[in-house]
Amino acid sequence: MDPGTLSYLSIGSLGTGFGEESLERGLALGVDFIGADAGSVDGGPQALAGGPPAWSDAAYRRDLSLLLRASRRAGVPLLVGSCALSGRDWGVDYFADMARSIAEEFDLHFTMTRIYSEIQPELVIERLAAGRVHAIDPAPPYDAEIARRSSRIVAVMGVEPFQRALDEGADLVLAGRATDTAIFAAIPLARGFDPGLTWHAGKIAECGTGSAEPRRRLDVLHVQLEKESFVVQPLADDLRCTPFSVASHQLHEVADPFTLVEPGWTTDMRNVRYEAASERSVRVSGSVAVPTTYTVKLEGVESAGFQRMFMLSVRDPTIVADIDTWVSGIQADIDIRCREILGEGALERCQVHTRVYGRDGTMGPREPIKAFEGHEAFLLVDVVAPDQATCETASSVIWYAHLHAKSPGWRGGTTVAWPFTRAIHDIGEVFRFNVHHAMEVDDPLETFRFESEKVR
Repeated sequence: MDPGTLSYLSIGSLGTGFGEESLERGLALGVDFIGADAGSVDGGPQALAGGPPAWSDAAYRRDLSLLLRASRRAGVPLLVGSCALSGRDWGVDYFADMARSIAEEFDLHFTMTRIYSEIQPELVIERLAAGRVHAIDPAPPYDAEIARRSSRIVAVMGVEPFQRALDEGADLVLAGRATDTAIFAAIPLARGFDPGLTWHAGKIAECGTGSAEPRRRLDVLHVQLEKESFVVQPLADDLRCTPFSVASHQLHEVADPFTLVEPGWTTDMRNVRYEAASERSVRVSGSVAVPTTYTVKLEGVESAGFQRMFMLSVRDPTIVADIDTWVSGIQADIDIRCREILGEGALERCQVHTRVYGRDGTMGPREPIKAFEGHEAFLLVDVVAPDQATCETASSVIWYAHLHAKSPGWRGGTTVAWPFTRAIHDIGEVFRFNVHHAMEVDDPLETFRFESEKVR
């Protein structure tokens, strides 16, 4: 392979699938490594707190098996970041057990390095006291007490942990929480490619064919880095990259489409050029990266209490015509009954959210269209309380109040409907994110732990 170029494959998101034929086409082009993101905060705080992974065992195993066997045939590393959605330690071990099983099934031999990203609250508290933890706007209040009550905290790694694992001979790197881009930037940066192009290419690659059109499930993307540009190309016949599709990917998961912030680097993309390299590929140039203070983003969760929910639909025109009055009128009955059962102030300790779908259920108060012209409405009500007993009692009272609430425009009875035999659904303990901050570190590796093994 031309020493002035470097190529790699991205499948987008481990567990969501990709075409096996696309993977084989990519290998035939010759690649230096294969990268796969496997996580995000999209799963919400429950994933980091200890909830199940995003996809089934079968979905993960299919994808990991194909990638691992492909990387061994090609003799190139496979890098996986944010294992099992949240990147918590359990997810790294979950993927490692799967990799061992795949190795046994297909007689594979490789060196596997696990990188763990969970950190203890004491380290965060120490950095808070030193003024080395900084809010990422918008951020919730954050102090030692909040850090201490966190159920789990992870630090989001950059390229350096991947680079260390590879320097020590890893063929398979299974990493905890990592920036999506770092998975794809680690090897090019280590080999001396331009930082601006490297980080920008990684940003485009993170979602596989998310930068291609037409939009469908993610597939394999081929990226080739050169001295002054990089080229991206999907490997499925029905997909193509265009200057518009690639440029528009800069709107994905960013506060500013012209600035990419990564651990230790900020990339300026204001003067980037997107040019068609062929009917299906795009050449990108002009990104410029500069070193910055090295920080790692913190992601942490804490218990928010216990949650139950119920759903119901309303088609009564006298209710739909003035649904706000109907909803607010229910509150008086709820308050009285909760005080009778739970005592004074019990309901104030609960959070009750009522979403009216058909009007503003999706965006809530941010909905710009205020008109309500539907003939029916769907309500989703959830209750979060500090303990399970209060949640059970309050949710049953609130559900019953909705069931028998009178219409503001009709003196007779009213009817609501719910779609399931069990009207109230128990969600269990729920969690919330409690930090959106960056923490300064003295060494890019200091918050991460490494374990390597020979898998045979």
